[in-house]
Amino acid sequence: AAPHAHVVVLGYPRLFELTPSCADPLAPNLTRRRKLNEGADVLTSVTRSVSQQYGYSFTDVRDRFAGHGVCSANPWINGPSVAASVGRYHPTQTGYRDGYLDALDTTTTSNSPAA
Repeated sequence: AAPHAHVVVLGYPRLFELTPSCADPLAPNLTRRRKLNEGADVLTSVTRSVSQQYGYSFTDVRDRFAGHGVCSANPWINGPSVAASVGRYHPTQTGYRDGYLDALDTTTTSNSPAA
């Protein structure tokens, strides 16, 4: 429908900080948090690969979210203790703004014809 569209795909952040303890009482233990972050890395790798196969722009957001996962002092991802209607393991408003929107703005600005 839009053969000249510029498609931008944003990756997946690591959900957890690997601190020894976590203020969220429902957060997984450190071993499980580490494994879940490894899963996020695999998801990012597959998403990047498929995006590139189709000629789409891919932006990795893991660096933007670093230090802001569940169990951090300033999480940009909702932990398991928030209400399900809020979106457990989904970005907070700050995560969407400073993580995803910043990544999208950077990607579309650096890939625009005027750049």
